[in-house]
Amino acid sequence: MTKLALAHSGLGMIDMAHQKYDDARTELMQQCNSLRAPDPVDYYLLGTADVQGSYYKDAVAAYEKCADSGPLAAQCKARAESAKHDAETKLGR
Repeated sequence: MTKLALAHSGLGMIDMAHQKYDDARTELMQQCNSLRAPDPVDYYLLGTADVQGSYYKDAVAAYEKCADSGPLAAQCKARAESAKHDAETKLGR
């Protein structure tokens, strides 16, 4: 992981802790886009920020990438299904 990607990941986690979900999305998207194989945890966090910001379709994509591998695969699959339901039933961006 590059230092820049690590910085974006850290800033995204800080933004999540402060409930600044749009800022977290920005940082985590930059992190995920800057690496060939991002950490699945960052996709999990990105999906969570997407849901909190009502970006349900983006959340589905992030959770599906998270579900491809790693220790959070089962949780990401479940959250992807929940985000799909939200995309169909709630007003999103």
